[in-house]
Amino acid sequence: MVKLIAKTPCADLLPFSWGGVSLIEQVIDQMHLVEPFNGTSAAGLTLPRIGRSNGGKDARILWFGQGHWMVHGPAPRPADAAVTDQSDAWACVTIVGATAPDVLSRLVPADITALKRGDVIRTQIQHMNGAVHCTGDNSFDLYVFRSMAGTLVHELKTAMRGVAAREGLSTL
Repeated sequence: MVKLIAKTPCADLLPFSWGGVSLIEQVIDQMHLVEPFNGTSAAGLTLPRIGRSNGGKDARILWFGQGHWMVHGPAPRPADAAVTDQSDAWACVTIVGATAPDVLSRLVPADITALKRGDVIRTQIQHMNGAVHCTGDNSFDLYVFRSMAGTLVHELKTAMRGVAAREGLSTL
């Protein structure tokens, strides 16, 4: 008899810290993608504007692309929107630390330093499609497809080591 064991996307990979930056897996039990039929609103939900979330660390709704919002928590039931369960589709990793923007600048083709708390961008993270959510000063949640979790952690660790090495050289 085969016994299956449920694991998170980053099981056995995180947490990890290097050079004052930490990576922590965020396990979000329920995620649902909402796509309003009219393109702008869904009854009963206050959707944030393009490029924003409805908060920082405790955000419940994030803009997630043209006409799409990701809801953390139980499935909303608006009659005027399509809702799909995304709970097992995404990996979410938090990167936090004084040089976290420098680490992300090595991987993301966008100005990370311009992001303010609550900002969300859909972008490439190295070669992976993903999203970056600024949750506070030097704190970001990164979303990639679950199948890319190991690659995301590998790329982040490599960038963290590179930034730490550069910082070490600047103190000589």
